[in-house]
Amino acid sequence: MKKLFLLLLFLLSGISFLMADEPILRIGVMSDLHNQQTLISGDVSSVKLRGTVTTVLNAIKAQEKLDMLVLNGDLTSDVTIPEANWQKVRELLVNSTRDIFPAGSPKPVIYCNGNHEYEVANCDALPKLYNAGDFYTTPMKQDVGVLAANECFYESAPNGASSPMNLLAAYHYVIKGFDCVVLNTGKHFFASAWDYQYSKESVQWVANKLTEIYAGDPNKTVFFFAHMPFADSNSISATNKGLKDCEATTLLKTTLAKHPNLIYIYGHDHGGDKAYTRTQTSQRVTQYDVNGNVYAPSPAIDPTSFCVKNSKTAQYLGRTAATDDNMKTFVEEKTMTITPSANANMFNLVMVSASSQNNVYCGTSGRFSGNSATTDLRLFKVNTNANGNVTATQVTNGKIESGNSYLIIGLKNGASYALTNEGYNAGADFRLVGASVTVNGTSLTYADANTTDDYTAIWTIESKGSSATSASPSFFSAFAGSMRYYNNTIETGGSTVNDSKVAQALMIYVYNDSIVLQMKNYAQTGTINGVAIKAIPESYKVIRKVTNTGIIPQET
Repeated sequence: MKKLFLLLLFLLSGISFLMADEPILRIGVMSDLHNQQTLISGDVSSVKLRGTVTTVLNAIKAQEKLDMLVLNGDLTSDVTIPEANWQKVRELLVNSTRDIFPAGSPKPVIYCNGNHEYEVANCDALPKLYNAGDFYTTPMKQDVGVLAANECFYESAPNGASSPMNLLAAYHYVIKGFDCVVLNTGKHFFASAWDYQYSKESVQWVANKLTEIYAGDPNKTVFFFAHMPFADSNSISATNKGLKDCEATTLLKTTLAKHPNLIYIYGHDHGGDKAYTRTQTSQRVTQYDVNGNVYAPSPAIDPTSFCVKNSKTAQYLGRTAATDDNMKTFVEEKTMTITPSANANMFNLVMVSASSQNNVYCGTSGRFSGNSATTDLRLFKVNTNANGNVTATQVTNGKIESGNSYLIIGLKNGASYALTNEGYNAGADFRLVGASVTVNGTSLTYADANTTDDYTAIWTIESKGSSATSASPSFFSAFAGSMRYYNNTIETGGSTVNDSKVAQALMIYVYNDSIVLQMKNYAQTGTINGVAIKAIPESYKVIRKVTNTGIIPQET
């Protein structure tokens, strides 16, 4: 009996362990379905979905346990059809996507309009005969929920000799506690599938909504879905495949740049050999900085000559002369040197003055001073820093980059302390205070109830001679894949109306401490016409504490 009890305990422990590793949210994203031409024209009874769409939905049903599915635009295209045909396409999509969720469970499918969405109502001519972008009245209103007046934005689109059409240009849902903001293609795309710009009014609504969402928690993970990419996106086939350089595009980029915890998913650009993901999901992931420019991490520093600047005061750590054993902070730059310790992944920090060197030393009660003796220190790169909480990951590869923020950690009597710029005592007994931190393996947490976003324990490492560092990283965008790739080496002779050799969709797995983007292949893989494509490309992982309106994970 005792053995049976222990066996059951072991099995239950294993189940708990597996459950702890389960994502708290799973999102599937399919884009550019392009149900088009002979698939949807002709007699309404002959209307059908593109073969790759059905293939991918069947695979998702078999392989995934999604909490939500996003169809990210260009669901139809390239033909003018009667409204009854379009309604049949919508009906087939609704039934097929609902079917991937278990019977009796919620079926949240988000529909985002693309640049081709309105074509089937009359190609690029006006007036359009019906609203071919209406996926709210059916099925989202029923399956996802009724949108309150303050959760959606409608805009009026001129429609030639007919009355203007009222279009759902942007909206916001909360699914499983996570905010999802969608920017639909609106009045510009209604008139022309090739006018790659959103209206300034719809972008302003998005800006206001994001400000509202983030007001309570700037660390919240928010998903933003829009069909069109920025023109500077990684691996874009051509800059003119991105959004036009106009006031609305500038406003959108500067808006998103204010929110580092936002994830922007786009589609649209699926032509040419740069479009399809080959071996790494990161091929089509682009990180931006807080100024809205593509983020370019600073190069590794020269370990023999760099500066350490306090993030709160912008003063530099150092010392003045050999007779001054205790370090201080100064307005002017002070030279530092880093050397590896005999202990793995630990370092010694050396302050260089005109006549000698002194080491950063962690002493009694975690107070720091300059000393001829060395102290093994650990450096932790800051991941998040807001609302009185800092999370950081230990530098274990020796690569320290200019412009990044770090905690300098000393160990004394079994306790870990982060070097701050706060002084203790005066004269020869002057020290810098160490803040108590919690270290768990290579992860660190630090809470300071007396501050919000400015921490005395955070230091920026700079290359010497440069007081200006690169802008901090902000949001990132990622490509959703496509049900139809074209004009590439793989599709010799061109993809057919019904099928494509390459069909890719993006899966997003959200955990308490990270977000994983995983592009997946659902058609042919291996080497095709000389091009090698992995069945499952390497994922893109973002380490961050994930918070949302429904779930606030506890620190471990």
